[in-house]
Amino acid sequence: GALAETDRTDPLHITQGPFGIINGLRLGSEVHVPLMTDPPSKAESKRNNDEGIANGTNGKPGGLLGYSLGFSGESSQVPTTETTISVPWSEVNSALGLVALLMSTLQHKPHSGFHFKNEIVAMGSTSKIGVRRGDSITYYDLFTDDSFHLFGKRNFNIALTGLVRCVAEAEESVQERDRTIALPHPIDASSRGEMTIGGLPIAYGPDGEQWTRAMKYLLTDIKWLVAFTTKHVD
Repeated sequence: GALAETDRTDPLHITQGPFGIINGLRLGSEVHVPLMTDPPSKAESKRNNDEGIANGTNGKPGGLLGYSLGFSGESSQVPTTETTISVPWSEVNSALGLVALLMSTLQHKPHSGFHFKNEIVAMGSTSKIGVRRGDSITYYDLFTDDSFHLFGKRNFNIALTGLVRCVAEAEESVQERDRTIALPHPIDASSRGEMTIGGLPIAYGPDGEQWTRAMKYLLTDIKWLVAFTTKHVD
């Protein structure tokens, strides 16, 4: 299929896991991953059962009749806990730099038909997006860190939104050829200019796990664009 062909020919390899990944770099903020507790061995189970009977707990885990831990001794389920996996901004910035490079490459690919209003300045982990407003253009950093910023992540989010607009414009170019084709995760803009992808906000906010899903959607859409150009433009 087209995606399989893309995996062989595209030097910027996009994969999916808990995070969206481009060339081994994770694009996202954080995910919560469950940690499973290993079930006891048969020998441990017998020893616990014997000790439970001796202690008057009916041989069940978790205290009297097994209820203090919230599960029955008859259950085969094992308690779980969660851990949070976070991605450092240095890795996120590098991943966004690869996204910028990929979109710029698609734009300048012969016969792609992609034309973007904004300007993509691909410079690795210090890439920028030139946002056009009328006849003027203002450049915003497509990278950030955890240091204090007077306006928070405002400029970073403007750059990210400007990049995603390029993805939406690429879809429009594709639909000029075939109106039945659409991105896997639709990109929409509100009357206030706030963009969503697959119904999730593009802008980085307090919900790191939600932003991680939005970035996975973004990489999926970009991989779809690469597959389309590989099949119909090359």
